[in-house]
Amino acid sequence: MRYFNSQAWPFPDSLMLGFHAQYAGGELAPDGVEITEARWFSVDELDNVELPPTFSISRQLIDDWVERQRAK
Repeated sequence: MRYFNSQAWPFPDSLMLGFHAQYAGGELAPDGVEITEARWFSVDELDNVELPPTFSISRQLIDDWVERQRAK
């Protein structure tokens, strides 16, 4: 895992941390409570997906990943 950034979270005294990681493989298995659905996307597929707002750390992680994929 590699630290990316952090962002204040709207709950009291909370912080959201963003990390990059390598996925070793296997089936995605969301827990059904906190995460109800999960899937992988290619860079091209992201054109058809509603992304989080640009100020969010989740969007910053996605944008950074897309930029690195396109630079390959």
